[in-house]
Amino acid sequence: AKLDFSLIIEKPPAAVVPPLAEISGGFKFSADTKPSCDFLDISPAESNSAAIQFVCKNGLMTGSNALMRPKDGINRAEASKITTLIFSSLEAAQKTFAPFQYQPGTTAVNYRDVTVSDWFAPFVYYLFQEGIVANKPAYRPADQLTVAEAMKLLVEAYASLSPEVASELSTQKKSE
Repeated sequence: AKLDFSLIIEKPPAAVVPPLAEISGGFKFSADTKPSCDFLDISPAESNSAAIQFVCKNGLMTGSNALMRPKDGINRAEASKITTLIFSSLEAAQKTFAPFQYQPGTTAVNYRDVTVSDWFAPFVYYLFQEGIVANKPAYRPADQLTVAEAMKLLVEAYASLSPEVASELSTQKKSE
């Protein structure tokens, strides 16, 4: 059976983006590296294997230490990367994060718990700049993403691309 990703990906992600392991120091990226999508914990016979391969080959999630951990939840840091790459691009995150490239690694990036040296900092900062994540004292990157937070993140990101969704959200917020 062919998988239809058109409902979750409005515009296709950039060809192949570097895996998380290639993002270090908060701003060092390597476009030459393609992620290895051979995972010890994913069998080709697994029902979600095709979706996992698609997500990996497009750089949205690349796992670590040859594991994808498909039954684990995701944290807020991981969700920031996925959301940015689905609704925008690595290049957009890099460009937005450029002013921080020469800052010390311990410099906070809009949140007291996100620093320049964190691998996820460019993604969190991009989402913040786009108004997709709220301006709060802490981002809580290690916290598991709740279903409500995931929905809000996706809707806000989608609204940033679609005037119709943004208008509908605005109308709903006014009526609440």
